[in-house]
Amino acid sequence: MSPQQIFVGGYDDAIDSFVFDEAAGTLIKTHSTLESKPGPSWQHIIPEHRLLLSGCEGPLGEIGYLDSYRFSEDGALTKVDRKECVQGCVSMDMGKNGFLITASYDASGVNTYYIKETGEIVPLQTLLFTLPDGQAGHPDIDPVRQDAAHPHESRIDPTGKFLLIPDLGSDYLRIFEITYGEKGEDSRIKEVEPLVCDTRAGPRHCYFDRTGKFMYLVEELASMVRVYQVEYTGPRGIDFKPIQRISSLGIGKGPADTRVQRLKAAEVAISPDDKHLYISNRYDRSMPDGTDSIAHFLINTDDGTLTFVELTSAGGINPRHIRLSPDGSWICIATQDTNRVAMFKRDLETGTILEEVVAEGQSGQPVCITW
Repeated sequence: MSPQQIFVGGYDDAIDSFVFDEAAGTLIKTHSTLESKPGPSWQHIIPEHRLLLSGCEGPLGEIGYLDSYRFSEDGALTKVDRKECVQGCVSMDMGKNGFLITASYDASGVNTYYIKETGEIVPLQTLLFTLPDGQAGHPDIDPVRQDAAHPHESRIDPTGKFLLIPDLGSDYLRIFEITYGEKGEDSRIKEVEPLVCDTRAGPRHCYFDRTGKFMYLVEELASMVRVYQVEYTGPRGIDFKPIQRISSLGIGKGPADTRVQRLKAAEVAISPDDKHLYISNRYDRSMPDGTDSIAHFLINTDDGTLTFVELTSAGGINPRHIRLSPDGSWICIATQDTNRVAMFKRDLETGTILEEVVAEGQSGQPVCITW
């Protein structure tokens, strides 16, 4: 396989470009830019136009930005455009016809944009959220993490018709209908009834299998994974039937396990064949060497349920982000507190993550991997 380009955003304010050479077993940093500071915590690639989009969280209490870059064959980034967004951009996803939606954690909102082939960014909508009635000051919520609405991800369903926004602060999975205009700048979103999660669940990220029949929701505060069957029925046009809830550490783990008390489940990834699911666990320190873990589950492709397999080392502390290679043969793990991006080989048949690090690179507080 020819060398592959990987981009890594981090809280040291850099977007780093790496080249991963599978044959040589190397991960080499080729370029770095600080033009999306402060806090370039999420990136998205439009490969057909050689564009990279980056959210810039921005200073707390001020504004954030969405930046666009043109990238070259060796990963050099040339800035094209910058537009404002709600402060605290932590995620984005793209629908049809250049329609992009960002989610901003700190200032409780989402933005929509039309991204032209040139990289020009056209702002469209800004929506701000508040906590549900009666939640503020409720004794059962997390007083620090659930002090306000906190959208943590932008995720479009496989049909492209619905947008999901896990709102960690509200214990909501916010749902929006997407209407695509004939022109990209005419596309809009409209909020419908949310999916209400368990109190203090803290929904963070979600992932659909490739059939669109099942959706997997990571609950950060509860450190659980919720499995839903997806049905395109009902008043809002999409419905979610809960079928399983399991600890991100595996079956039978609960509050009595001291790891759970400090654990923060983070990212979810599914293998290209829909048979394996991975969750990154932050601060569980489950491994003998004191590192955090990646949980591996088997997916029953008939009913969507999960069977826990094992925990393997994340190779460091605070694995905020994981990303599988397009063919599923590699998993890249960004450990924020270790300033490390590491490549692990993955067995395509069993889904096992092999423990030996094949290649690694240094990146300042890495929080997003874009392959």
